[in-house]
Amino acid sequence: MSTVDLSTIQAAKVVDARAMSCPGPLLEAKKAIGAVKVGEVLEIWSGDPTTRTNLDQWCKKLGHDFIGFIETGGYDRLFILRKKKHRPIHYFSPSDFCCKERSLMAAETTNKSTKILLLATLSGGYRGADMTGQGHMDYPPNTYILPVMSSAIFPPKFYIDAFEKGFAAITVMYSGTDSPYKGESEKTAEIVNQTNDKMKELNLDPRRLRLAAICTVCVRPFLEEVQRAEKLLDEIGRMPRPLTKPRATFSQPMEPHGDATYVNE
Repeated sequence: MSTVDLSTIQAAKVVDARAMSCPGPLLEAKKAIGAVKVGEVLEIWSGDPTTRTNLDQWCKKLGHDFIGFIETGGYDRLFILRKKKHRPIHYFSPSDFCCKERSLMAAETTNKSTKILLLATLSGGYRGADMTGQGHMDYPPNTYILPVMSSAIFPPKFYIDAFEKGFAAITVMYSGTDSPYKGESEKTAEIVNQTNDKMKELNLDPRRLRLAAICTVCVRPFLEEVQRAEKLLDEIGRMPRPLTKPRATFSQPMEPHGDATYVNE
């Protein structure tokens, strides 16, 4: 923490979170940091003493400066200096993805790196992405998010086409058995397993396609899934071009109904 006289600081934005207990003040800070420019100060008012540690750890993780706090009449005034901008998140619509020219253009502009596609349902993974963006948390800039109503409407051909267009890993982020759509969980698992079989026929490692059930407030699991995909690509590399037909055997097949389920943190 800084030795600056905190009482002289003029914050660019002040958030009153005195009525909230942990983790409320931290969540308010994550949402408010986007309204503060790099080099400006965000001030948080909190009556929960754990906010001091929470903000300090969060700032260290993201690269901001936790300047310190002042105890004032039963609550703390906590100060954060924003030090960097968050990485951009690539969002696009199904029409963008299905447009061949746009898809090829996107592949060409990122042909020097592997690309990760997140098929995120509005009731599951997309909410996690939205909260991650609001909190200005980092994850690989080669990540593309396709928000969808339901994960059960995409046939195996969709995933194979995505691989052919240059995406090296795909994670289907849905709300699992909490889905508002009857049968979505079972149908999605069936489609992913069918795609898994087709991937083996094309000599593609089945680990490139993953099914993850994520709740609407699971920011940490969302980030872990992205990091897992990035780590996998560090191991197995970009997509082979062109895709081949001989069948290959892989030692780590996908489990029958996906391989990741998260509940509220």
